[in-house]
Amino acid sequence: MIDFPIVKIGELINAGEAEIQTGPFGTQLKASDYSDHGYPVINVRNVGFGDLRKENLEFINDRIAEKLPTHRLMQKDIVFGRKGAVERHGFITEAEEGWYQGSDCLRLRFNSPREALNKS
Repeated sequence: MIDFPIVKIGELINAGEAEIQTGPFGTQLKASDYSDHGYPVINVRNVGFGDLRKENLEFINDRIAEKLPTHRLMQKDIVFGRKGAVERHGFITEAEEGWYQGSDCLRLRFNSPREALNKS
């Protein structure tokens, strides 16, 4: 087993090694913006315990996606539930890169040069 140091997320954020992004609020993403196909949106119901539940995904089209660039997910991001099931978390893999975070999620992205954080 690999022994990783325990570091508080707040310490990483304060040092500029990570950033937190809340999901889109209010008029940024409304229920009427969802479509039958397009880019998947991860909402708290899709976040498991270390995994993502791909059933019941909602989608946004190109026009809506263009308005939400800061909510586009990248490989190695971690998505957390922001309300309700806050203990849930999912790791974004290559397969989910380009998906979007929903309004009830938080996204953690690492910007750290630390070797341990750059390994897949």
